[in-house]
Amino acid sequence: MIECDARCWKKQRDEKIASAFASSADFEKNKGSINFEYYPEEAIQFAQENLAWAKKVESALTYIVMNKSPKSYNNLTAPKRNFISLLVYEHFRLDMCVYGGGMGQKKVTDVFWREGCKIPEIMCSEIAELINKGIDEVKQESKMSTIFEASINIYNVPTGSGFDTLKKFLSSFKNEMYTERGSTVGTYHIHFYSKQRAKDALTFIQEQPNQFSNCEMVLHRKEIGTLGETTEENKEETGLKRKGKTRTDDDGWTT
Repeated sequence: MIECDARCWKKQRDEKIASAFASSADFEKNKGSINFEYYPEEAIQFAQENLAWAKKVESALTYIVMNKSPKSYNNLTAPKRNFISLLVYEHFRLDMCVYGGGMGQKKVTDVFWREGCKIPEIMCSEIAELINKGIDEVKQESKMSTIFEASINIYNVPTGSGFDTLKKFLSSFKNEMYTERGSTVGTYHIHFYSKQRAKDALTFIQEQPNQFSNCEMVLHRKEIGTLGETTEENKEETGLKRKGKTRTDDDGWTT
């Protein structure tokens, strides 16, 4: 049997997406054949507002995966660079670096091929298009609590220990987690496909000297145990909590 290469797989993916997303009825019928990926709300909103550019970027990153060719972007705005960074690290599993920008120089963002990179099962722009079409069911399928079993929320990370430092510190979990910046400086959210691996990561954080110990774990799935049911409303938490009144939203965020 001839093995399906990246181009073959992409062709199959595109055909499957086209048949599944033609209408609400098609989506309901075929959604089980799609492995949905989680995209943060701000990324989906960005793709909705910049759909043509988002598609162009996704096509360029797909080309890098298939052809091992680098790509450079000059003078990107911060929102565009953040969008590319999210796709590069969390969805295509490529690599990138940013340099320049001082003394009148152009700020350059280079994206590189990396061993183990992949083409996402579903693109952020495709989810944005579905929502624009009024197929709101896609929100549930790509919802955080549908895809991940647990998250670790990290607070008050000191300046100088940012996103890259956190990912390197948890590198042994890199293929089992999805890392997301929080809405405030020094806050990060790490989502895990497996509750057990989230517990393992929490233990690792607690036992190793690091600057990420101000954290808590949140479960996204209901479970039945000897003490009854654990939900986001009655969540399992370990670590330091923020002070003051809080509430938990549908995905388990403390707000």
